[in-house]
Amino acid sequence: MAKAIPTRQTALNVLAGTVVSVVIVACLYWAQSIFIPLALAIYLSFLLGPLVNWFERKGIHRVAAVLGTMLLTVVLLGGMVWLITSQVTGLVDRLPRYSNNIHYKVKVVTEKMQSLKQRIDTLLGSAGAPEQESDPDAEKQAMVVRPESTDWANRLLAMLMPLAHGVATGGMALVLTGFILLKREEMRNRLIRLASGRRFTMTTKVLDEASQRVSRFLVMQAFINAIAGVSIGLGLLAIGVEYALLWGFLIFLMRYIPYIGIWFAAVPPVLLSFAMFEGWGQPLMVVALILVIDMICSNVLEPWLFGRSMGVSEVALLVSAAFWAFLWGPIGMVLSSPLTVCLVVLGKYNPRLKFIDVILGDEPALERGDRFYQRLLAHDEDEAEEIALAHLTDAPAETVFDAVLVPALIHARQDRETDDLGEEDEEFILRATCEIGEDLAERLVPSISGDSGDAGDVEKPARKRLLACPAHDAEDEAVLRLLAATVHPDRWEVEVVSTSGLVSLLVSPEGREIDQICIAALPPGRLSRTRYLCKRLRMRFPDVKILVLRCGIKPEEKKNLEPLLRAGADYIAVTLGEARARLYDEFRASERVQEGELATVGKQ
Repeated sequence: MAKAIPTRQTALNVLAGTVVSVVIVACLYWAQSIFIPLALAIYLSFLLGPLVNWFERKGIHRVAAVLGTMLLTVVLLGGMVWLITSQVTGLVDRLPRYSNNIHYKVKVVTEKMQSLKQRIDTLLGSAGAPEQESDPDAEKQAMVVRPESTDWANRLLAMLMPLAHGVATGGMALVLTGFILLKREEMRNRLIRLASGRRFTMTTKVLDEASQRVSRFLVMQAFINAIAGVSIGLGLLAIGVEYALLWGFLIFLMRYIPYIGIWFAAVPPVLLSFAMFEGWGQPLMVVALILVIDMICSNVLEPWLFGRSMGVSEVALLVSAAFWAFLWGPIGMVLSSPLTVCLVVLGKYNPRLKFIDVILGDEPALERGDRFYQRLLAHDEDEAEEIALAHLTDAPAETVFDAVLVPALIHARQDRETDDLGEEDEEFILRATCEIGEDLAERLVPSISGDSGDAGDVEKPARKRLLACPAHDAEDEAVLRLLAATVHPDRWEVEVVSTSGLVSLLVSPEGREIDQICIAALPPGRLSRTRYLCKRLRMRFPDVKILVLRCGIKPEEKKNLEPLLRAGADYIAVTLGEARARLYDEFRASERVQEGELATVGKQ
């Protein structure tokens, strides 16, 4: 009965979250006449904010700076609307002139397709099949006579309503933009008061990061889109495609739709070049021009100017573009990227909305150690090794064992204790982890051991013997085998005691020549067992130094392991790298002692 309450509470939380999400989406859809001008105003305020700040740094008053910026924006937008309208009107008037060329090319393509079909039919042995006679009556087209409507007022109203709605939305957005730019500090403070709940630190970080990231993105994106539009427009003008200004503006606008927008914008100029020119060279040149410019902008300019990612994955950008297009149409697609960035930043700093950052963010959903363990659960040893090798490309070689392999062993222990992992799967994970670790160690031992070996004809000193004892189970034994694989073989001879052979070691009366003891104890728990083992080994080997390896805990938690020192341990390491460094120091210290003894003997 104890588990029923959390399950019921979780179900209620999921149901409440679903209902709230549906209500929010419904409000965004049905109240779009309110939210679209507001979203556009916020968008324009982010875009025009740097210009207003520049005016203010020049000593211009805030009101004059905002009025000048808004006047410049209105003039620019009005000029663009007038030019685009004239271009579209001219294009509509000239389209009938290209009808003969279009019919000719369509006829050529149709004839070639029919010829290709006949050849394929001949190869398949169906060329002699009787052709069906066409029915002349079926080719007759039905004539539909529609009376001409005399209700010209309704038609005029139907034409003016979308135009009036667009003008009203744009005018409201511009007015809101002006007020946001004038009162941005006051609005920021009110938003912090409303959303913070006295948690000023989190809210301030969210607002600062969102404003900086979105503002930088919008300014750089507008700049790059303008470069793409101007470059493609000039290229089309050089090729001879008419209305190049219209197509350049379309490229500028459609590049706001991530990844696919430019190819939708490329269709009209390609079709126009197909209709204008008799040959096929110019259409191919148009396609090549758009492809080259877009590759330069995407692969050169954007990484250089953006500096870093927006923090949103590619799939999330496409899905968000489709979502906002469903809610708000074309304006939603243009605003989808900044809106998604704001959601990701909000999810990054609010624990309750962390799922948004996980779903939409571009950071890996699983750490490398978790992915390594997940692939071992699927018995995919090859991909697991690829994950471990990928760690070497962007991290030091000595961290691959602690960051990738050891977490898999800790996960295996936890899942086994909760009965989520079967015995057969556990054996496979331990075996595969040790094999991958040994394979990596063959490549990395000279670099991670801290010792490149002796050079020349210098006599190698005798190897030291390390007794490796697992504190409890097979996972501890696997950690020790990883340690044995990574220490330098010319320095240490490692004897890993199995869990079954640990008892005989403690009770056996025969002596062993041992220079160092290492006890492995993976978390969680097992400290009492480790303390007991330290005491027994200290009694059994009173003059041998004991190192306790407690991988998988944070360095600041090391102070909680002080009882192990009182139980007989000499050192405590929380990573394999720290354990290797301690063993290396011990070896060098004993080597210096041997050199001093040899020097004393030589003097005598």
